[in-house]
Amino acid sequence: MKSIFSQDTYSEIKQRIEQVNAHQTPKWGKMNAAQMMHHCQKTIEIALQKNNGKKAQHFYEVAHQKF
Repeated sequence: MKSIFSQDTYSEIKQRIEQVNAHQTPKWGKMNAAQMMHHCQKTIEIALQKNNGKKAQHFYEVAHQKF
C-alpha cells in the first residue's frame, strides 16, 4: 500500500494535483475541479487527523477497527 509520507507517492500526488484544470470536463462523476479538490482535501485531513469533527472521528474509528 502506498503512503503519502513516501517521497515517491507524495511526488505522484503533487503531479496529479498540478494537472487539474478548472475548465476540463469531468471524465466521470458530477463534481467540478474545485469541488473535487475540496473533497480530496477533507479526506486527507481525516487521514492525518487534522479534522476533528464528529464525522471525521467516526471515520477514523471505523478505519482502524480490527476485523
